[in-house]
Amino acid sequence: LHYTSFTESLLLITILFAFVYIFVVVAASKLYDKNQKLNQSLRAFTSAAAHELKTPLAVIQNQCECVIENVAPEKNEDYIKSVYDEAVRMNGIVTSFLQYNRLVNADKLQKEKCSLREIVLTEIEKYKAFAEMQGVELSAEICDSEVIINCNRDLISMAVDNYLSNAIKYTKEGKVTLTIK
Repeated sequence: LHYTSFTESLLLITILFAFVYIFVVVAASKLYDKNQKLNQSLRAFTSAAAHELKTPLAVIQNQCECVIENVAPEKNEDYIKSVYDEAVRMNGIVTSFLQYNRLVNADKLQKEKCSLREIVLTEIEKYKAFAEMQGVELSAEICDSEVIINCNRDLISMAVDNYLSNAIKYTKEGKVTLTIK
C-alpha cells in the first residue's frame, strides 16, 4: 500500500513536470519566433531608412562638389537650392521617424491644460521663413478668447506642425491661413 502511494505520487509529479516542461518549451519557442520577427523587422526598417536617406545625401554631396569645384558658376544658385531642398526632404524623413517613435512609445499620454493659441502661434513662427521661401503667405485667424484644451502638448504641436508643413509644401504661391474659431 505504501509502495503504490509512492508510485502514484511519483507518476503524478512526472506528469505535472512533463506538462510544465512542454509549456516552457512552447513558450520559449514562441518567444524565440517573436524575437526573430522583431529582429527581421528592425533590419528591414534600418534598410528602408538608410535607402530613404541615401538618395538625398547623394544629391547633396553631388551638388556641393559642383559648387566646390566651380563646375558651372552660373548654376551655383541652382545647386544651393537643390542642396536646401534635399536637406528639407531629409529633415522631413527624420522628423517622421521621430514622430513615429514618439507615438509608438507613448504608453500613457500625459495631458495638461494648454493654450491652443500659443501652440499654433509657435508653430506658425517656426514655419514663416520656410513659407516665404516657398512663396506662400502664412497667417492665422485666431478668435479673441483664449482656447484652453486638455491635451498632450507635444502631440498637438506635432499635428499642427504636420498640417502647416504639408499646407506650405503643397501650396504653390498662395496663402495658407490657419483658423481657430
